[in-house]
Parts: sequence; structure tokens; C-alpha cells
Amino acid sequence: MRHIFLLLLLFTISICWGQTLTVDYKFDLADDKDKYGFSSFGIIRLITDGSNSISYVKVTDTIVSFKNIGETIQKASEFDFSNPAEYKDFVSNEYYSKTIFPKYLLKDNTYMTAWTITGNYKEILGYKCQQAVGNYRGRDYTLYFTTAIPIQNGPKKFDGLPGLILEVISNDGAIHYKAIKIQNSNEVIENPFDKLNLSYINWDQFINAYKDYFKRITNYVPDEDTAIFIPKRGIEVYINDNNE
Repeated sequence: MRHIFLLLLLFTISICWGQTLTVDYKFDLADDKDKYGFSSFGIIRLITDGSNSISYVKVTDTIVSFKNIGETIQKASEFDFSNPAEYKDFVSNEYYSKTIFPKYLLKDNTYMTAWTITGNYKEILGYKCQQAVGNYRGRDYTLYFTTAIPIQNGPKKFDGLPGLILEVISNDGAIHYKAIKIQNSNEVIENPFDKLNLSYINWDQFINAYKDYFKRITNYVPDEDTAIFIPKRGIEVYINDNNE
């Protein structure tokens, strides 16, 4: 009953919050555990209210040399507001995004995580933020959220706490999102992916398709002096170390 009450409380708080905000998060993603890692650096812009949200991404000019994944060259881009990265519907607890498969979109309604709230605090952008910890699909995370902004949202798939998440840190140091600017918005938020006339797949279907794709890519023999890399992990672990 306690868990049901908490979910109802979070839902009520979010729906009653009528303000729309734009939140910019600086992100640094650098997983160099093995040759199946990844890297990306930039800004994610989250536009959110109490019932749904949409986000856009821009990357920064970056050249980084890693031990396992080699040199990463990333050319800067600006926000493309005609090409959103993600959409979340808090009424149905569904997350939408494009996938690496051109014919399929992701509709994920199993991403919610049971975070454990601790007694630790820190200040971010002038807001008192409380710490929460937990494991999300194979990675351990530490989050900081503020109840001063009662929107149960955050960057990517990080939400479900009684306040806006302003910082996300993976405990292995590979993933870091931190809010750098918050401002009011007049944006009207709606699901952009329903207009694309593509098929939706759920999380389990995506993972099964990704494992098949990973196997094909890693078994492919490229031309001489050509290397092909594909990650096993993002913010979630797609494939464990046994390739299962």
C-alpha cells in the first residue's frame, strides 16, 4: 500500500504543477571499460511540465583519445527542433524515441526505477537537492533532485522522484548529466513520434533486435585498416559481458 500511495502522490503532484520549464543539462558520456564503449559530449534540452516532456540534443566539438575505444572525433551541432530526441508521457508512464533501426521507434513503458532516497544533500543552481541512489538496467547511479520544482522528471529516462532531477552520475564515472540552466517556457508539448507513421517496438523487442545486430556487426570482417565498433552499453547495459 505504501508504494501505491507514493505513486499516486507523485502523479498528483506532477499533474497539479501547471508550469512549463526548459532545462539544459550538460552531459559527458565516456565509457572506456572495453572496446565496446562509447563517448558523447554536449547539451540536452528538456522541456517539461507536469504531464509530459520533450527533449533535444546538441553536441560539442570534441577530440578525445581513449585507451580502449580509441580516438573520438565529434563535430559540433546545434539544436534541431524539427528532430526531437525523446518524448515522455507521465500519464501513461511511456518513453518514446528513435532507435538505430530506421523502420522502428521505441515505446518503453517498463523503464521506471525504484530509487532509494538518502539523507544527503547538495546545492545545484541555487536549489537544495536531495540524493537518491539505485540501479537502472545494469548501471548503478546517484541522482540529485529538488522538491522546490515538483516535476517528477529529469534527463533521458531518469524520473520518478518527488522533484526535478538536476544531476545524474553513474557510479562508474562513465555518465554525467548536470543542469546548467532552468527557465520558464511557453512550449506546447505533444508526442512528435506518432506523426512519423513508423512501427513501435517495446524494450524487450529492442534488446533482442540489438543483440542480433551486435552479433552481425562483431562477426563482420571489414576491409583491411577498417574497424567497426558497436557499444554494449548506453545509460542502460544492452549486452552483458557474456554477450547475452
